[in-house]
Amino acid sequence: MTMMNIYLGDKHSVENMQVTKVFDFAKPILHKDILSKKDLVRKYGKHHTFYYLTYKIEDADFCVLPYSWNYYYDNNKIKEALSFINNCKEAGKEVVTVNLGDFGVKVPVEDVIVIRQSGYQSKRLLKQFGMSVFFTDPLNVFFNDNLKLREKGEKPVVGFCGQGKMPGYKYVASTGLTLYRNIKYYTGLSNNEPQVLYPSTLRRNIILGILEKSKKVTTDFLIREKYRGGAKGPEEMLKTTMEFYNNIINSDYTVSIRGGGNFSVRIYETLAMGRIPLFINTDSVLPFDKHINWKDHVVWVEENEMKYSDEKLADFHNEIHPDDFKQLQLNNRKLWLEYLSFGGFYYHLKDIIEDCSNLSNNKSQGIQL
Repeated sequence: MTMMNIYLGDKHSVENMQVTKVFDFAKPILHKDILSKKDLVRKYGKHHTFYYLTYKIEDADFCVLPYSWNYYYDNNKIKEALSFINNCKEAGKEVVTVNLGDFGVKVPVEDVIVIRQSGYQSKRLLKQFGMSVFFTDPLNVFFNDNLKLREKGEKPVVGFCGQGKMPGYKYVASTGLTLYRNIKYYTGLSNNEPQVLYPSTLRRNIILGILEKSKKVTTDFLIREKYRGGAKGPEEMLKTTMEFYNNIINSDYTVSIRGGGNFSVRIYETLAMGRIPLFINTDSVLPFDKHINWKDHVVWVEENEMKYSDEKLADFHNEIHPDDFKQLQLNNRKLWLEYLSFGGFYYHLKDIIEDCSNLSNNKSQGIQL
C-alpha cells in the first residue's frame, strides 16, 4: 500500500490550528501525537496511518484546505483560503475542500475538489463529490456486531421512524423561511446556497401516505411531528435512538428521502444496519458514484415517480431471489464499512484525487458518470 502525503500548511500554521474545527480528514493526522493507536483506530478506522503530514507543498500528493468553506465565510477569512489554494495550485497540486451544512455555501473558486453531503446533481461542479454522513457504527454499539439477516417474505416490509408530519401552518412557515434564505442569497446578503421551496417534511408525509395506503407492501411506521419526538435528556435520547434502529433492523426496507438539505442521513444508517434503502432521488449527489453502482444497493425511485413507489418496491421485492435478498443485506453492510463509514471514506479519498487527476482540462466535458 502506497502512503500519501498531505499538505495542510507550513509548520507554524499547523501548530496553531484549531484542531476541533479543522476538516475531518485532517484530524487523524493532527491527532497522531495526541491519541493512542487504539483510540485512533476506534475513532478514525484502521486506515488512519495511510496519510502522512508534510510541511512542504512540493512533497505533497495533494493539499487539504484545513477548514470548511463555511468556516472561512463565517470568520471573514476567504482571502486566507484563496491564498492557500493559489499556493497549492502554483505547485501543481490538487486541493481538497469541504462544504458543510444542510445547505452549503457558495464556493468562490472553481478548480478545487469540493466534498459535501448536500448539493444537486444538476448543479454539480466539475470536481464536486458526495460525502456520506459520519456516525458511530450502530450495529457495533447497540447490537454487538450481530447482523441478523431477514428472510424474504411474501410482501416487502418497509419501515420509517422519524419526523414525517407537522401542522399545516408549519409547512407554510417552512416554505417562507426557505424563500427568505433564497432571496438573501440572490441579493448577495448570504452565501447559503438556495434550496427548493417544497418542505421536506411534506415530501416525506406524501410518500409515507402512499405506502400506508398500498396493499402491495407492509408498513412499519413510527411517524413523529418533532425531531426525535421532542426527546430531551440522555434516557429519552437513548430510547428514541433504539426505536429508530430497531425499526430499521425489523424492516426489509427503509424509506430514505432528503431532509432540510438535499441528502439523506437515513440511507447511510440503513446501509450500516445491513438493510435496503428505499431511496427517493431528489437530484442527489451520492458518494463515489463513479465507483459504486448505487442502484445495486437500493430500491431507486425518482422524485417524479413517488406515486409509484409502492409498485416499484413490490416489483423489486417480487423479482429478487431469496438468496440474493440475503446477500444484498450483507453487501450493503460491507458497502458502508468499506466506503461510507469515516474510515472507509477516508481511505477512498485517494480515489477522488485520482478521479480529478484524470479529468480532462476541457471543463465543458464535465464529469462522466
